[in-house]
Amino acid sequence: MFYEKQTMEIHEKREARLRLSQEFLNLMNLRPADGAQWTGSVADLVEAAHVVYECGTICDDSGSTISFKRLVSSVCLSLHVTAPSNPNRTLYQARNRKGTRQTCYFERYCRMMFDMNIEMPMQQCVRMED
Repeated sequence: MFYEKQTMEIHEKREARLRLSQEFLNLMNLRPADGAQWTGSVADLVEAAHVVYECGTICDDSGSTISFKRLVSSVCLSLHVTAPSNPNRTLYQARNRKGTRQTCYFERYCRMMFDMNIEMPMQQCVRMED
């Protein structure tokens, strides 16, 4: 029973990483003129970018994995967010929040995806301007 649950969690996390990567790529492909705005925290956006970076699923034209800093700056441009000058520091601070009950973005993403049956969890933090 324990083994089956653990295997399911691994499968769910893999599926969530792939879906988050696809959602992130869709957000990166938006043009600033499309009017999309990120309503979540910059830290959450940076955490999402790091998950994508760790997966290595987004590559440039030469087939090389896009750097973490480039992922952050690109998605921030698309979503009208001021990119942090040091995304690694923002990531570190987000993961080491003290005195809060806030879990990491990926855990919340998984909860929305599997427990709340939200198909595209990142879209919850994107507002489209007319």
